Amino acid sequence: TCCGGGDCTAGSGAVGRSVVSRIGGKIEHCTIIPFGVDIEQFEATAAATRRELGLRDNQKVIGTVCRLVEPKKGLRFLLQAMAVLARKYGQPPCQLLIVGDGPSRHELELLREQLGLSSWVVFAGSRRDIPRVLHALDAFVLPSLYEGFGIALLEAMAAGKPVIATAVGGIPEFVLSGETGLLIEPGNVEALGDAIDRLLSHPQQARIMGAKGRIRVGESYHISTVVRQHEQVYTACLTQASCGGA
Repeated sequence: TCCGGGDCTAGSGAVGRSVVSRIGGKIEHCTIIPFGVDIEQFEATAAATRRELGLRDNQKVIGTVCRLVEPKKGLRFLLQAMAVLARKYGQPPCQLLIVGDGPSRHELELLREQLGLSSWVVFAGSRRDIPRVLHALDAFVLPSLYEGFGIALLEAMAAGKPVIATAVGGIPEFVLSGETGLLIEPGNVEALGDAIDRLLSHPQQARIMGAKGRIRVGESYHISTVVRQHEQVYTACLTQASCGGA
């Protein structure tokens, strides 16, 4: 959003820097206001949701929510990481839930079959009950090759889930590696598999990360906080326009 005089707002520092590099101006004139979430939506329920989605309730579940667009979302690497863990343990240590739809769904479903993960990976398609779905997960994974912000990660943190994500775009601005989740380099199958293994092998540590993530969202990314920040920017813009016209 631009309000004249070269000033603008952006959803993350990464987006702000991208805007400046494309249209000019100075980064110090760009106000960073992140996305926000209604944290009260993300309260708990799980077992019934797992059964509804075709997941086994007696095994751990990791998952992601995104538009199925490759290579951007890095889901190929997530499936390959599952296969690496399956070879390590004789079978995958968890189920994988992929929520969303898009042009890459067929190729990803085909890769699932080729990797021998048919009974371990569920493609749930588009859903309108994402807060409910998130509570069926033990951890949330977003292995994108690039992102402006990563609102799905923020929602998973609001649900109290530990997250695994790539250190791209605006993600490192709100996912604190080792504190609210784990950050890895994009496209690194081995690192992704190790991160999944670490969270599943240390459930207490994972729960602490999830709890800290929810607190962080409540303190800095609650929708009411973000709305106030936008109001302040628009008020400043109106004041500036009024003074300029005087």
